[in-house]
Amino acid sequence: MGVSETSNKVFNWFVNMSSITGMLNWFGICITLIRFRKGLALKAQGLLTDMLPYKSRFQPYLAWWSLIWVILIILFADWGVFLKGNWDQASFVTNYFPIPVFTILYFV
Repeated sequence: MGVSETSNKVFNWFVNMSSITGMLNWFGICITLIRFRKGLALKAQGLLTDMLPYKSRFQPYLAWWSLIWVILIILFADWGVFLKGNWDQASFVTNYFPIPVFTILYFV
């Protein structure tokens, strides 16, 4: 790729897609923490939070708060594409295509 407007567009597509997948990773981390604390470690095995070697006084509320912010950031990452006259198919695909891919891979 030479230094041109086309190479700049492609670079922006890669940056946008990697940013969204990074946020999807944080989504997975929050879900994992919430499910770990609620299901496996605490309720199923009868453990108390005081028995865990590493704990935070704001959990699980902090995980839920982070999850909400991650979802908002993912949904509004490229909100400008939905404004009248700003539709760009390539930008839409690179920003929102990883979401269904992540969902499919999560349930498979």
